[in-house]
Amino acid sequence: MRGLIYGQQGDAEQAIQHFQESLRLFEKIGNQHGPARVHDNLSQVYMNRGEKENAKECHMEAVALLAEIRVDGAHIIPDL
Repeated sequence: MRGLIYGQQGDAEQAIQHFQESLRLFEKIGNQHGPARVHDNLSQVYMNRGEKENAKECHMEAVALLAEIRVDGAHIIPDL
């Protein structure tokens, strides 16, 4: 949640930091869907910063994670 708030406020560094912490926590508790959402959010932060390659990597990771748990990724960013 904090990552989203920082991202909306334009503080990309704080957003990225909080999203990375979220990834560690999701991994620790074994949550499979959370990391896909976090990677999707990270891709949006990177796009807003003009970092298209990082955005694409995060987007592709989100899609891959959703495919692993068999969730339709249509709700995430469609094109990069």
